[in-house]
Amino acid sequence: MAFKQNPGRGNMLKTGRSIPPTLMTKSPMHQEDDSFELTERYNQGVDQMGEVRTSSKKTKEIGDKQGIEINPQTGASRAKGYEKQLKRSGNQLRIVDGSGKVLEEVTYNNASSDGGKAARELTKKFNRNRNSTNSKRVNNQTHYNITSGAKSPNDATEREKEILINAKKAIRPN
Repeated sequence: MAFKQNPGRGNMLKTGRSIPPTLMTKSPMHQEDDSFELTERYNQGVDQMGEVRTSSKKTKEIGDKQGIEINPQTGASRAKGYEKQLKRSGNQLRIVDGSGKVLEEVTYNNASSDGGKAARELTKKFNRNRNSTNSKRVNNQTHYNITSGAKSPNDATEREKEILINAKKAIRPN
């Protein structure tokens, strides 16, 4: 045989050492200019929210519906806290609402360190609902603040810019 045979190229690790660092930061296909222009719809929304803020009844109505509290002077909103609570009394584990009304109840097994299967399931359900509600309220707060003009669009984060663009209150220039 005239030359030595190797069984192919063998395993090659994908280390990325041959790629320049400038290309590893962001894909060239997804590099975009993060500038945007506000539309007339944004200005109309800001004017409309200004009118709503003059009526405390409308402000409270919108806030209650969205799970946010709106400051009538500044127009800024903040997410309300979760009203329900998980309470244990004796051998009962309960989910109660803000007024103290029992919504759900299970027997807590004192022999078990975590109260038994029923208590674990109720705790899991409570935590899942609380996290979901809080997440929705924070999203509503962010959406309200950026679309109502309570927060300056110049100070907007990428997520807030996307909210404006998706609501057709801003466009990316071509």
